[in-house]
Amino acid sequence: VARNLLTKLAEGAANSSSAQQPGVTPVEALSLKSLANMKSVRALLERMMKRPANSVFMEPVDPEDDGCEDYLDIIQEPMDLGTIKDYLDGGAFETIADFAEHVRLMFKNALTYNPDGSAVHRIATESQQVFEADLAALISAADSSKSASTAKERRPTDMPAEDEGEQGFDAMEPEEEPPQPTVPEALFRELELC
Repeated sequence: VARNLLTKLAEGAANSSSAQQPGVTPVEALSLKSLANMKSVRALLERMMKRPANSVFMEPVDPEDDGCEDYLDIIQEPMDLGTIKDYLDGGAFETIADFAEHVRLMFKNALTYNPDGSAVHRIATESQQVFEADLAALISAADSSKSASTAKERRPTDMPAEDEGEQGFDAMEPEEEPPQPTVPEALFRELELC
């Protein structure tokens, strides 16, 4: 669903050099140099980190402590939310697509290592669906803001500006956070940390 939205949003969007990457739509290539885009991505990451089910993704997998000695034999590029936050804080991501690629890698790793039907596999599947929906909303808001900025730049000087404020993903959220899906307590007991 999120990919379909991204494809539709990309139609008619201006080409940019970063959008020329394979598999990256022009909309996903929105820059994180934009303060509004960066704030939106940070808010998305914070929401992900607050979801109780995502606690298994907060830190890198420790093969010895977590009882999965073969993890690094199977997973070539480990990723977790803490590392993603460090990369974001350190300016390692230039675009929304760079950020999304690392989040998707984290979920791909969890789905690859953990067998279908396991607690971690189910959590990764559910959390990825939530992430993709949130990302689609973020991109839609960022693209709308970018389109509005472009329209302001092309506005004849004798026309009044409608709204000079930047509207990002945060501006479209309701004041009260929607309830997050919860993972049943039995599922947490069943969790294997890998």
